[in-house]
Amino acid sequence: DLLGRALDLLRKGREVRATQVLDDPLDDGHDHVADELHRIAERDLVREAREGVVVHDDDAVRLPPQVLETRLFEDAVDPRISVVGVGGAGGKMVSALYDRDLKGVDTVAVNTDPAGLSKSQADVKVLLPHSDGDDPIGAARTSAESYEAQLRESVSSDIVFVVAGLGGGAGTGAAPVVARAARANGAVTIGIAILPFEVEGRTATAQAGLEDLRREADSVIIV
Repeated sequence: DLLGRALDLLRKGREVRATQVLDDPLDDGHDHVADELHRIAERDLVREAREGVVVHDDDAVRLPPQVLETRLFEDAVDPRISVVGVGGAGGKMVSALYDRDLKGVDTVAVNTDPAGLSKSQADVKVLLPHSDGDDPIGAARTSAESYEAQLRESVSSDIVFVVAGLGGGAGTGAAPVVARAARANGAVTIGIAILPFEVEGRTATAQAGLEDLRREADSVIIV
């Protein structure tokens, strides 16, 4: 629920700030002006745009300051957000977010277990290929690495949250690889690590997985 509320606020930030900048609604006469501003791609034209002049195809168009500030802000902050649940615990959290139908947030479930993946609800489901081995964590890591190119296609957002329970197989082994794939796409990558209770006897394994996730993510939130 906390993650869902945070994502809600992040998505609403654009509308709140745009409202603060624009005191009066635009009239229909500014539509062509806003379209012209949208075509600005070269970085050296930003200064002219902020001063109220947009140069395009050798034509100078003077824009009202309200249009400039509002349109520039809207184009600058419209992040694409993905929440990726890895393994069983991650899949449950992604399913909860999927049920909330958050606008502008894509959900992705990743698992090595077909049965576990079928129970997850998400916009995109990624079944990692089977990898043999006595070590379930190592097998999950190998499986994710062999599928890393496909993972990059599934996590091509601007901000990516990687959620995983640590101490088991899929989450511990595959989550760092998913985070690495997201960062390789240039995404701001936040890991959300769900640690086991000490009585479960998996603390050492979870801590090792946490260090792996920290190396691949920009930051990690521990639950």
